[in-house]
Amino acid sequence: MANVQIVAELERLQVAHLSDVNARATAAQGAKADAALPAAEVGQSVASLVGGKVPAGQLPSFVDDVLEFANLAAFPASGESGKIYLAINGGDNPSNPTKQYRWTGTAYMHIPASPGTTDDVPEGANNKYFSAVLARAVTLGSLALTNAAILAGDTFEVMFGKLQAQINALKSAQTCIPIACSDETTALTAGAAKVTFRMPFAMTNVSVRASLTVPQTSGALLTIDVKEGGVSLFSTKPTFDNAEKSTTTALAPAQMTDTTLADDAEITIDISQIGDGTAKGLKVYILGNK
Repeated sequence: MANVQIVAELERLQVAHLSDVNARATAAQGAKADAALPAAEVGQSVASLVGGKVPAGQLPSFVDDVLEFANLAAFPASGESGKIYLAINGGDNPSNPTKQYRWTGTAYMHIPASPGTTDDVPEGANNKYFSAVLARAVTLGSLALTNAAILAGDTFEVMFGKLQAQINALKSAQTCIPIACSDETTALTAGAAKVTFRMPFAMTNVSVRASLTVPQTSGALLTIDVKEGGVSLFSTKPTFDNAEKSTTTALAPAQMTDTTLADDAEITIDISQIGDGTAKGLKVYILGNK
């Protein structure tokens, strides 16, 4: 029994010694910590802990600068930069009940919820949304006129350049107004205003030619005249040489003094002179540019 008591006493003394050593070590560590961080700095340069948490007053300002209001109308007239304003009842639907805003210096700008949609992102000054209105407002920075076929890969600018070139070409292309001045079987006779009509459009660079179905064989040269408002277009009138069906083969070509015809001008065609009276089927062609 004596030996058992001795062993028990030794164990007790050993435990007591270890407890004393631990207490002294803890005290020494606390003293070092106090020496490294003065108590006056806690809560100032170093955050303190209350219940294991940093008090709100010791958090950076941006963490706590979220201000809540019932809706946008309840916001202050002028906000502050660096703060987030919540409109609690300003959402679009029950799944998005609130909206967040920042003060831009002049107005509250909505901060779209992530991921959000483009409907919630305000349009910027430079990066514009595509819309029909904006598309119609785009100017043609450089319109190159090229008379060519429009291809599937062309941009709108290239396409419009081709269209305008094609329109210009059509406008400048020569057109022709053919006029039948008789039937095909009745012999021609001299006379004024065999045909009278009005110009359907204005015409420039005008030239005139005529043809016969059956030419005359002899006599004075068959001569025609074209007048605008009663005034001849010629200083030398178009003629048919005998046995010829066209004025283009005449030895004495016609000479024009008026090569511009006005829109809606009254045009008359005369047969000024005939030969042996055998010519038939007179047609006159007025050529020019619209």
